[in-house]
Parts: sequence; structure tokens; C-alpha cells
Amino acid sequence: MSIEKQIGARILSPNMMECVFQHKDSVLETIKRIRTVAYESQNAFCEHLLNNPNDAVMEARGYNNAVSILGSRGAGKTSVIMTLQEILQVGENAWKSAWDNGKFDISQIKPDNTVGNNIIMPILVPQDFTSGQSLLSWIIMQLCQKGEEIEKEIDEEYAHYFVKTGPLSRWVPKDRNEYTMDPLRECMNTLIRSLELRYRFDTKRAGVESDHVFEYMDNVKHDATVLVEMMKLISMIADYNREKFQRSQHYGASPIDHEPLLIFVIDDLDL
Repeated sequence: MSIEKQIGARILSPNMMECVFQHKDSVLETIKRIRTVAYESQNAFCEHLLNNPNDAVMEARGYNNAVSILGSRGAGKTSVIMTLQEILQVGENAWKSAWDNGKFDISQIKPDNTVGNNIIMPILVPQDFTSGQSLLSWIIMQLCQKGEEIEKEIDEEYAHYFVKTGPLSRWVPKDRNEYTMDPLRECMNTLIRSLELRYRFDTKRAGVESDHVFEYMDNVKHDATVLVEMMKLISMIADYNREKFQRSQHYGASPIDHEPLLIFVIDDLDL
């Protein structure tokens, strides 16, 4: 089943988008400003994350990088965010060209040369989460899937993972002489293990009062580990995509467009 049928939405035409959502340009401009902040801070943040991860995570929380689209039930919010995803993926000109004949033709899409380095994650639908699943667990799952895609690409490009000239070599500890390790896989495994331990503590309710104190402290410890490893994984994905984007020779793209921007889309967040 296609995502359109699954969530009852579809990519809108330019005319329909104008009728349903008049704030398209404002949203795209806001995302451009968010990218500018990322461009100005990413390298410093990565160094901070390597040297002092806890402080780096606290610093990252200060960014205003969320856009909300509000409306009544059935107003077309999901179709709007799907359309925005398409525009961010291929560029506004390519989106409009795909509707030249009045019907969306994906085969006609040729991404704009100046489209930014956007990493669009699939739409998250909280109402589909099963018992015990959380928004955090789904976001981590999406990040790990993206990491696995990068692993496959690197495996095809290099004889072994992360040689000295590799795109993620800076994530290899300086005191290690061998470069055959996979810091991306190591980060994903640590993240998943930390999330698993966090889930175990979160679902445990029995015990005497003194047990709850230690349980609470373990909660805090594992929460911190999950945040650090998640930000590290995001930074690795950004580093890899920045280099990949620069090597693809996107003529006309500004340096800010080189800065990767991971875009998560959540449908019906209030659920």
C-alpha cells in the first residue's frame, strides 16, 4: 500500500497548495533560516560533542528548529506536509514541473540544481505506534536505517570501512592506529542498547522505595547516554552527507546549501 493510501493524503498541485496552505513560502524561509544556524554551528558542535558530549547536548537543546502546521481535522495538514517534503527533496521548480499536465507525474521530476542538502525522513504517525513504542524509539529507528544506508554506500566505495581519507575518519579516536573499525555501527549499537535499557527501567514499577531512587538515577544515566549517542549519530550522518553533497557538484548551490539538514515529519503530534 502506498503512503498516500495508508495515511489518506497525497502530494498537492501548486494550485491546490495555494488554496489549502498559503504559508508555504514562510515555512520554506523558516527552514532556510534553520539551515543557516546549522551551517554556522555544526563544525563547532561536532568538536564539542567529541570533547565534552554532555555539554554539547545541552547546547543543542537551545535551537529553535520546529515548525508547526495547525488546522482542523480533514483540513489537509498531512497532504501539506507531504507536499512540503516533496518540495524540500526536489526543489520548488521540479515540483511545479511535475504538475504541468494537471496530474502529478513523478517520472518528470528532475531535481533543481540549487536544491539544498535535505535529508527527509519518512512521516511518523503516532497513532500507528503499538504499546510500548515511543516517538523517540521511532526517530532512533529512522536514524539507524539512515546509518545503515550510509554503511552500504561506504562499503561499495572503500575496500574497508573508514580509511584515513574516509568521510567519517574524524570519528575514529586519535589513539587508534587501525582504521578498519566502523564508528557509525559502534554508535548505532550503543544507542540501541541504551534505549533498550531505558525501556526496561521505564516499564519496571515494582520494588521498595529505596529501589526507586536507584532506578531513577539509572533512568537519568540512560537518558543522557541515549541523547549523546543520538546527537553523535546525527552528526555522523550530517558529516557524510555534507561531503557527498559537495562531491556531487551541485552548481549554483551556496555553501549554506551544503549543510545537511535532517527533517523529521510527525503527523498528528498531539496524539
